[in-house]
Amino acid sequence: MLMRSIILIFLALIPSVMYADGTIYLSDIEPLLKQQPELWTSITNSFDLRDVGVAPRINVRESQKLDGYRIAPYTFEAKRKGSTGPFIFEIEIQAKTRYYDSKGKEVSVQRAAKLKEDFEGVAIQMRPQADIDAEAEFLRNPNKN
Repeated sequence: MLMRSIILIFLALIPSVMYADGTIYLSDIEPLLKQQPELWTSITNSFDLRDVGVAPRINVRESQKLDGYRIAPYTFEAKRKGSTGPFIFEIEIQAKTRYYDSKGKEVSVQRAAKLKEDFEGVAIQMRPQADIDAEAEFLRNPNKN
């Protein structure tokens, strides 16, 4: 009985996580990228990006209708255009996410039936050195492990 009480208290104290990361294809956010075509062209002219990235994923506890939707920020690994080495950068596409009910009124995510994202910006940073090193090692020895 004591153990059951401890578990229940523990579960009650764990904060509900609204989002967990999920994978997303670069092509899935094309409408968002088309909001700033000149900026996006400059980025793709300078970097090679992985086709698959990560983004926060809306949880069913937050919205049954939007469960599984990915929202900004979207993060993709990148490297200098034409580089043969590891992907050493992370490019984060930022957007303002707004939620709407079925009548088009802006509402909270819990009451939303759809969402809309407005492009806000891009952040470029180095990936953690340990990740870069691990990828470089894999590129040198792809059959190891």
